[in-house]
Amino acid sequence: MTTIETVLQTLAQALDECGTTKIVDSERVLFEPMSMEVMPEVVHEDRTAEGVVLGIAVAAHVPQIPDKHIAVTVFGTGDNIEEAVSFAIFQWFNGVFHVLQSAFDDSHPVVEEVGVREMISRDDGRQREFAWKVHLGNMQTLYYGDSSESDNSYPAGPGETDLLAAMLDEVSGVSVHADPFWLEIFAAKNNDGTATADCRLYNSLWEDGTEALHAYASSWDLPKGIGLMSCRQFILFMPAAREEMVHLDDMHGKLAEYARPVKESWWRRFFRR
Repeated sequence: MTTIETVLQTLAQALDECGTTKIVDSERVLFEPMSMEVMPEVVHEDRTAEGVVLGIAVAAHVPQIPDKHIAVTVFGTGDNIEEAVSFAIFQWFNGVFHVLQSAFDDSHPVVEEVGVREMISRDDGRQREFAWKVHLGNMQTLYYGDSSESDNSYPAGPGETDLLAAMLDEVSGVSVHADPFWLEIFAAKNNDGTATADCRLYNSLWEDGTEALHAYASSWDLPKGIGLMSCRQFILFMPAAREEMVHLDDMHGKLAEYARPVKESWWRRFFRR
């Protein structure tokens, strides 16, 4: 079996947990009831004696956003191709798919793995405001190093809304319209003090968001024994009617809880291993 065949099969098996899937051809998986096409592509494959590193670009197309694909690249490692593929698809499924399910699958109005918040952006020049339902994917946090050397074990890491809050001013500036948009966010800090950040808006590098995220990651305080902490999150913004904003207390872009408190899911313990 080729690598892409393994990817398609693993992807279909993961999606089968939430609906029905069909491998359409060598490039696509169709998922119902969302009529979503998922098109993975292997963009990096490195096999060594120590194991496999695999990069998979996953593009999803939903009817509600007809002119764009939602593209996210995930990386997986393992002793073999199957393990690397499984780890990469696990990240996409838990970090991205559940967000799309929360926003577009009417049969699952509440997806436990996703936090939903409300936001208002105001365009003072045009005297208009835009209401948003913000679907926040799992905060996927990875640590490298020996927690036994740390006085506090692994640090808690950023909360569900912390990465977004760190660049809320920048987000407010690009959300004065009524079209869905999404962010793919990555931030990391090494114990030598260096930080790395990458923020993508509509699948493309967004410099303003990246700069704000880099400044936030630079402020993290890593305890002794933690060599690196990285955080990744996918966030989807869906336009909403102002009268739907039932938990919004501030009209200037602050985030408010919506529907339910978000509980820690089992996947968080996986990533804190």
